[in-house]
Amino acid sequence: MSCAACSPYGQTMPKPSGIRICAYRQGLPDEAIPVLEKALSVSDRSPAVIGVLVRAYVFAGRRADALRLLAELKRRRQAGYVPTAAFVHAYLGLGEYDEAFAWLSRLTRSSQTCCNS
Repeated sequence: MSCAACSPYGQTMPKPSGIRICAYRQGLPDEAIPVLEKALSVSDRSPAVIGVLVRAYVFAGRRADALRLLAELKRRRQAGYVPTAAFVHAYLGLGEYDEAFAWLSRLTRSSQTCCNS
């Protein structure tokens, strides 16, 4: 089976929203990457798409491209809001699990602060 992007349940997605790359399950990053790159271009470089694309790049052996996108996320965070999940995806893809869990911890702390006030 060849699919470039799919939902968590394996159905092909007709648009960038909700994209999950099949490369995780099927080893097809070369097919997923063009779809994610297109999603990036039509989503005004969505941080969420960047985070997933970092994972796909690493899976495809394109670590330098992944690091370039991570640097973009960091720059954008200095200028404004970037969803925590984008960093979690990026660091998980890079195999930097401590950093990914640190970002998850930030998310948990900010949720608790938000909900307890």
